[in-house]
Amino acid sequence: MIHKSIVSLGLLTLSACAGCGGPAGPALAPVSGIITRQGQPATGVIVSFYPLSGRPSHGKTDATGHFELKYTSQKMGALVGTHRVRLTTAAEPEAESSADSPSTVSRPAGRREPVEKNLSDPVQVFAGENRFDFSLDSD
Repeated sequence: MIHKSIVSLGLLTLSACAGCGGPAGPALAPVSGIITRQGQPATGVIVSFYPLSGRPSHGKTDATGHFELKYTSQKMGALVGTHRVRLTTAAEPEAESSADSPSTVSRPAGRREPVEKNLSDPVQVFAGENRFDFSLDSD
């Protein structure tokens, strides 16, 4: 009888903690937005949010200029709080100008130089959905 009571008490304790997963971790919130350049979607831009303390979050724009931040490879979002923002692009590859002069390399029309833009004003990430739209154009 005592043995059954101990087993029952153990099962009751386990069932009470079935939802326990330990600490929930830092407070994260979803962050997304659109990056443009000269009014057009900017593709392949690395968007980085750096909190005043803690791990940064990063995302990359798609063909429509849309990004979503990832905190880790498994967790989406950014820490709730104040962040500095950096937008970074890579140079577009150069292409040969013609088959007649294979050693001549020229820039294709619309070629963009790399950009590294640190936003001067910090942004605030709040609990819940956050949307930030930025431009790579000079302020």
